[in-house]
Amino acid sequence: MTTTQKERRAVSEEPFCRETERKKRRELLELIVQDQGEDTLSTLRRAYMDRRYSVQNGNDVDYFIRGWVELSAIRENGLFPGRKKAAAKRAKEALAWWHPELAAENGAAGELALFGELYNMTRLYIRLCGQDRTYGSVLWGFGHVSGEKLTSKIASEVRRLTRTLPEWLGMQEEFGLFSEAASLAFRDYFPEAEEL
Repeated sequence: MTTTQKERRAVSEEPFCRETERKKRRELLELIVQDQGEDTLSTLRRAYMDRRYSVQNGNDVDYFIRGWVELSAIRENGLFPGRKKAAAKRAKEALAWWHPELAAENGAAGELALFGELYNMTRLYIRLCGQDRTYGSVLWGFGHVSGEKLTSKIASEVRRLTRTLPEWLGMQEEFGLFSEAASLAFRDYFPEAEEL
């Protein structure tokens, strides 16, 4: 990584990275540009948002969330030795939804822009899990888990995607920025929760 943990932490504390509604995020970015002027980071943030968000058949699409879901599917299919090569290929395809090449081409500013989007994506995913009635249900939807158990379920999922899967695939470096961003987003969202 070309940036410091302190620099990445500062990005995660910006309202732009904490806001999960895409329209409000675009408005916040425009306010930042009006206030501070267009700089490399703002340009890259806009580029990431253009790659991340789309509308297909009248439905909003978030390609970063798509990458998360694809990584989850790899984990859900089981981490068996005979599937490792195919799983690594699928993981690289899933990570490609996050456009790491854009970050690599743009040095520190690119890394901060990508970190901010990964942090934001994780916050959005956590929020969606908390709002989804089926995610927090037990016994085929007849009951719901407590807030503490829901937090534990989300923590377990984040841990599996940021630690278990990369270690099993031997892709810790490729997952590094995501692992840090997702772990930080989880801790910020649930400050009272145990560490991942």
